[in-house]
Amino acid sequence: MICQSTPCASYRPPGFSLLVTDTMWHETSGVQKSAAVTARVTGTSAWFGGQSTSGEAGAVQTGGPSGGCIAAEKLDLPVDYESLAQAGSIMGSGGMVVLDEDDCMVDVAKFFLSFTKSESCGKCPPCRVGTWQMYELLEKITSGNGEEGDIEQLEKMGKLVVAGSLCGLGNSAPNPVLSTIKYFREEYEEHVRDKYCRAKRCQGLGSFRIRPEHCILCGLCKQACAFDAVVELRDKFFIDQDYCTKCKACYGVCPTQAIVIEKGGAHVAAGK
Repeated sequence: MICQSTPCASYRPPGFSLLVTDTMWHETSGVQKSAAVTARVTGTSAWFGGQSTSGEAGAVQTGGPSGGCIAAEKLDLPVDYESLAQAGSIMGSGGMVVLDEDDCMVDVAKFFLSFTKSESCGKCPPCRVGTWQMYELLEKITSGNGEEGDIEQLEKMGKLVVAGSLCGLGNSAPNPVLSTIKYFREEYEEHVRDKYCRAKRCQGLGSFRIRPEHCILCGLCKQACAFDAVVELRDKFFIDQDYCTKCKACYGVCPTQAIVIEKGGAHVAAGK
């Protein structure tokens, strides 16, 4: 911290002059540059680059693993301690992770919580047990087994961990979960109610279908499927929903993006 002539009681730290940004799960590598302490989140994230081909950031996660995710409509925000705290995040280490529409916010919350739960010293039960139980709920939701009430339970447990933990790690560990529920609750609800991940990140969610008009009959999907869910006919392939485990193996190898993941449970291809 830079010493100021103003009294400590009235001093408001402006924030870090060094910000580090990166994009998780994308090929674009992070860069490190010096930014003015008066920077705003929206300008800083755009200046660093690393956004998707659409050119729009869906959210920015600040403050390291214990930080929160700030929604796009809140990005015009000063990079200082108080502003980030009011948005549900923290300054933390000064790091920024720029996320786009290809990132699942539920999976992002699980990713950061997996770190903080592992870093818990175990001294106080709210942090030791609470973070583990929250992670198990997120694992349940992202694997397609979410139930009504799980989101509310996450919120309740997160607040209890914040209030009952003895140190700063436990006080801030639920931030990624609570902030993503606050700003991206509809994604959580899609995972629980529709069994669907709009970012196509989570396995075990959605209904897989082959679009005949885009299929070139290469057979790679059938080769990749270990459960014989991809059935070959004379002039097309289709996915048998009774055998499909939603592992995304076929989705990942299709060269023409003929396989789509849609909302809904039973979607047996026509012509079976």
